[in-house]
Amino acid sequence: MGKSKKHNKLYITRSEWENEFGGKRAGDDVGERGRQALPFFCCSLSLLPFEHPVCTPDGTVFDLLHIIPFLKKYKVDPTTGEPLSPKQLIKLHFHKNENDEYHCPLTHKLLTVNSHVVAIRTTGHVYPYSTISELCLRTNNLVDPLENTPFKRDDILTIQDPKNKTRGWGDFYHVRKDLKVEKAALDELAEKQRKKKKKEEREQAEASAASAAASASASTAVSSTYASASFTCAGYQQKPEVVPVWASPGLTTTRKAYVRLVTSLGDINLEVRVYPLLLSRLLYFPSHFDYPARFSAPPL
Repeated sequence: MGKSKKHNKLYITRSEWENEFGGKRAGDDVGERGRQALPFFCCSLSLLPFEHPVCTPDGTVFDLLHIIPFLKKYKVDPTTGEPLSPKQLIKLHFHKNENDEYHCPLTHKLLTVNSHVVAIRTTGHVYPYSTISELCLRTNNLVDPLENTPFKRDDILTIQDPKNKTRGWGDFYHVRKDLKVEKAALDELAEKQRKKKKKEEREQAEASAASAAASASASTAVSSTYASASFTCAGYQQKPEVVPVWASPGLTTTRKAYVRLVTSLGDINLEVRVYPLLLSRLLYFPSHFDYPARFSAPPL
């Protein structure tokens, strides 16, 4: 009685796995991992998380520091092998929360590897597809929710679609052809980006300092001779009024004004002391109520 289990074995051989079940074949260096799609926050060239995200017209994401040297050398799309120029790249604007997690700038919904992520070609802002569908497509209001910039349906670029993972990173053109860029070119571009970032930060710091100085100067308070009485109370003791410096030059509260508030319980009469010129401007230009931000010091 034989003990052979050749025909009813509970395993498959290596040759069966390779030839009948689509397993790893000779020359396949990427293996099963290469059949996986990259997450949306990774560069399709370096296969690492990006720092300066850009994308191609078909929505493939790259890091600017890696794609520019590659295009200068090979002049083709690293994933498809088709001609591509740096002018065709679209700068992307991802948004993060306080925990350094990518999220929707409107709904604050987190973006994960299972999220359907899209970008608007005309602005570069990145949103979940559900946000664009609810706010723009369903209402037929094709404008960017953050910038009110109009766009077309063709301008919605798919960055990640978990239901349509048709190609893994192992199928990329630069992986199959083993195309690489010299490290010196990458370091050169990285240095340029660092200098540019430092310059922008310095300009931003200078602008913030100038704004803070202007705000401190505008908030300097001086004392005038009168203060508004509290409602219509005749027994209220007037005290020197502290007014902002933008309203002080030559403007004294020498004129009384009366305001009537109509309520459901009756009318309320208020007596106030105002700057005559400010009152006239508030009456004729009510939309310019934020006086310090819209006007310079009024003429005497």
